[in-house]
Amino acid sequence: MFKEYTQYDAIALAALVNSGEVSAKELLDAAVYQANTLNPKLNAIIHRFDDRAYHAAQAGLPSGIFNGVPYLLKDLSFGFADEPITMGSRSVNIISESDSEIVKRMKATGVNTFGKTNTPEFGLIITTEPKAMVRLITLSKKVTALAAHRAVVQHQ
Repeated sequence: MFKEYTQYDAIALAALVNSGEVSAKELLDAAVYQANTLNPKLNAIIHRFDDRAYHAAQAGLPSGIFNGVPYLLKDLSFGFADEPITMGSRSVNIISESDSEIVKRMKATGVNTFGKTNTPEFGLIITTEPKAMVRLITLSKKVTALAAHRAVVQHQ
């Protein structure tokens, strides 16, 4: 598995795929590992379609700026063919018949979507406490500020 996954941003990950240093499958393996490790504590990912993403990595993804980069889609009104949309609401459970325009455009960049993330009900409030899913664990401001500082330092 590509253990350095968390040390790279999306552009750098795509560059590694384009250079042949890692494959889209190896990136997906690393992303799935991170999701399996962290999501039980965070409840950030509410719907997974790993098999579909592995199939896409095997079949070949579009060669765009984010070629092979694993991606999670917000569960709002973005239709991803044959996958559910709940918009964080108990009253909504729609299976998309086709990809929405924004999903088509994101796919064209080469991202490999493997799931959907939690969202506030209908995206109407700034904190993620949906009615349909268990509340997302929000990190404290201190932890978030520390993570932001580290990200800035790493990219200097």
